[in-house]
Amino acid sequence: MALRWFAGWLPDADKYVVSERALARIAAWHATDEPRELLAGLPPLQKPVWYETASPVRGLVRGYGALPAADGGIDVGCASFSAVLNGMNPPLGPARVTAAGLQRPDHMGDKSWRELRSAAGVVLRALRRRG
Repeated sequence: MALRWFAGWLPDADKYVVSERALARIAAWHATDEPRELLAGLPPLQKPVWYETASPVRGLVRGYGALPAADGGIDVGCASFSAVLNGMNPPLGPARVTAAGLQRPDHMGDKSWRELRSAAGVVLRALRRRG
């Protein structure tokens, strides 16, 4: 499901390449805020956004996406490719962020949920820093 979700909007997204250093700053900014708290400070998202970062040392490329939802929330997801592991890790998402919180997708395991929650925080902080 996540792969189809990404394929439906990624070609039209605003795309940004983020350095590892910038990603670390983004991840640390308001690090204790919950996704719903980060959403509260955002203007409405007008179109999809994709943030991508690469770590040549670790052989890893990660992407974080956000898509405006009809109810005023934001759907988030993430994907990664590891040259070390010879392939793409399964993409995760979508999960909707609303004023009530981040909604866990059905049938998602705990490890994937922790990763998706972390990705949601990264993409929402990136959107807030972008203004």
